[in-house]
Order: sequence, then structure tokens, then C-alpha cells
Amino acid sequence: MPISVHNRVPELYAFCYSAYSHPSTLFYGSYIISSQEGPQQGDPLGPLLFSNTIQPLLSSLSSELNLGYLDDVTLAAPADTVASDVADIVDVGSALGLALNIAKCELIAHQDFVSKDRVLQKFKRVEIGDATLLGAPLFSSTVFDEAWSARCVDLARAIDRLRLINAQNALILLRSSFSAPKVLHLLCCSPSVSHPLLQSFDSLLRSAIQSITNSDLTDIQWIQTSLPVKDGGLGIRRVSSLALPAFLASVANTLHLQESRLCLF
Repeated sequence: MPISVHNRVPELYAFCYSAYSHPSTLFYGSYIISSQEGPQQGDPLGPLLFSNTIQPLLSSLSSELNLGYLDDVTLAAPADTVASDVADIVDVGSALGLALNIAKCELIAHQDFVSKDRVLQKFKRVEIGDATLLGAPLFSSTVFDEAWSARCVDLARAIDRLRLINAQNALILLRSSFSAPKVLHLLCCSPSVSHPLLQSFDSLLRSAIQSITNSDLTDIQWIQTSLPVKDGGLGIRRVSSLALPAFLASVANTLHLQESRLCLF
């Protein structure tokens, strides 16, 4: 890490050296742990330092589609090219102190595809229709339904626990953490418009607000409640109303990236 910072971001080297040149001491109960391998989770500089270190490796790969988000890398190319790139990741990564976690690796391919590479054979096989990218399903499939079902289950669990705290704190947590912000990534990345579970998610939100405010909302009151605070609502947005604009905004804002990547195929 120090070498990569010195070579690629020299203006940060002095600060990083002062912060990371000596091990930090971590305390856990009666145990003392010496932190000696890279930045800790939660370190504001952690993502930058990790990405800066791994970027030369990603840039050297030959796959036509090469996407990396921190330690999550997606490659797409002919099987031999992907196998060669995976071998490079294993070899070069080990020199950087990184190890490929085979248990979390996926091979997305047609059902009749047979890999001849021993490393790729160990990857978990995933059908193209069930593919996900950074937690977002790429197609309308069973996996897509399961993703929304899991979000509904999480919200129902959160609502049960919000009843254990006072109403004001529960309302703040519902608005900022457990409602639309919880599913915004899924709304932006997957075409969720008109999915039946959107209404289920909204029904759970409505029941949560009724429980917190100790009231029975009519349909008109529920619509007003979902308005932003500046417009007289509670700011707890209905996900069914956000699905279309969220997805279209995501598509429009990433159009240049999609064109640069998808035109390769």
C-alpha cells in the first residue's frame, strides 16, 4: 500500500505514512490486537487506498468487460480470456496480500457451458437469468422476486423492533433507514416498476406509520404522509411511486458508461 500511494498519489504519501507506518493497537475486552495489515473497516481512506492498490492489476486484465467495485470484480469475455485473468488475479493478488475467496466467486454462463479451467470449475454456477451485479438482479426472474421478498421480510422485522422504542426515534429510523433508502439501490439498478411486492412493501410502511402514530390512515392521509416534509408530509416515500423515476434516473445518469461497456459486445 505505501508503495502504490507513493507511485500513484504522491500528494497523500506523507499523510498515509504518518497514519499507517506503525501498527495501531486494538482493544477487545482483555485482548490487545496489533493492527498491521492495511486500513481497518470504517477508515475513511480505506476504500481509496484499497482501490489505488488494486487498480494496476485490474487495468492489466484482458477481458472486454472489466468492472471493479472495491473487492468485487466482474469479468466478461471468452472463457479462455476470463480464465487467464482469474489466474493473474490469483498470482498478482497474492503478492499484494489479497486472496481470492473461491466460495464467493460465481460463474455466470449458459447451462450447457463446460469450463476446462480448474479454478473456474470451483466457482458457483449461476444461470444467466439469475445473475446479479453488486446485489441487484439483472433480469426479472426468481432471484428478482426473492430480492424483493427479502426486503419485505427485513422491513417487517424492523417494524416489530421499532415498537420497542419511543415514537419519535422510531419515526426517524423508519424514514432514514428502513423505508425507501433501504431499497433505493434495488430500485435504481433493477426494473422494479409494477412488481407486486412493491405494494406489499408500501403496505408494511403504512402499517408501521399507523402503529408509530397510533392512528388509522385513510388513503388520502397515506398519500399526504408520503409527501416530503417541506410539503407537509412525513417524508416516508412510497416505493411504488419511486420505482419508475429512480430507475429512469439511474439509466440516464449511467448512459455513457453503458454505451462504453456494452458496445464491446
